Amino acid sequence: MSKNAIVIVLGLVVAAMPFLGFPSLWETAILVVLGVSVALLAFLLRQDMLHAPTRWHMPATHDVHVENGVGGEIKVANKYSVNDAEKRA
Repeated sequence: MSKNAIVIVLGLVVAAMPFLGFPSLWETAILVVLGVSVALLAFLLRQDMLHAPTRWHMPATHDVHVENGVGGEIKVANKYSVNDAEKRA
């Protein structure tokens, strides 16, 4: 189950707590545990979001290096260049 789904389930349990008929002391203890769980999951989700690659992020493996060769020809070298593919074949 994903962290997002767990947060939703915990929220539904918190919403249902007043109707489940637990004694007051138990209800308080359960709500404290659920609240701490939601806070911990929110922190973990925030960490995942901060460290996740964005749509615009280009990893270093796709860097392109272009340099002028002798006689005006242009050489393009990157991880997926045609010359590398020919060498591997």
